[in-house]
Amino acid sequence: MTHVDTKCFKLPDWLIVGGGAVVFLFGFFDWFDTGSISSSAFKFTLTGVFPWLLIVGTALLTFQIRTGILTVRKWPWPTIFLFATGIAVILLLVRVIIGAEAGDFISGAGGANVGRKFTLWLSFFGGLAAAAGSFLSFIASGGTVNDLPLVGRIRAARQSTGPKTSTPPDGRSTGDAGARRLPAAEQDRPFDVDDDTGF
Repeated sequence: MTHVDTKCFKLPDWLIVGGGAVVFLFGFFDWFDTGSISSSAFKFTLTGVFPWLLIVGTALLTFQIRTGILTVRKWPWPTIFLFATGIAVILLLVRVIIGAEAGDFISGAGGANVGRKFTLWLSFFGGLAAAAGSFLSFIASGGTVNDLPLVGRIRAARQSTGPKTSTPPDGRSTGDAGARRLPAAEQDRPFDVDDDTGF
């Protein structure tokens, strides 16, 4: 049996893996009080199966990368994990807020609301833990909000629609906005990962 060294695990890794384990386990339990009718995460495609896959997949990849089972260093994993867990938590929150109706599980049962069980809350908090770990890992790897691809695109769009600076006869711009503007390739480029701090 191969020994797995977990000494390289840091707090963000434990949050991701632990949160993923909670979501994995309690996703099989009933989320709502429906008696003998199953109401697990797999009864809800968008707000159950999809976030379950995102969080559990993030936890598995984090574990494999940290233990050396999977070696891929060209991908911006902290950014990918942050997006995946963030989207998953939003979808789980939607399920927590809207709840469920009896008609979602029993044909012709009507629209009576069914009670939420503690397993739904545990799944949600497990997702929160995984998202928090992904955020801490993203920050530890040197990432900032400006490194997120969407932020770069929004900034470039605002600059292109902003006020234009006049150019004097000598060819120099009167403003310094152009001097600070990064090339488009650098605006959309995710942060580089050069060491083990960010996978």
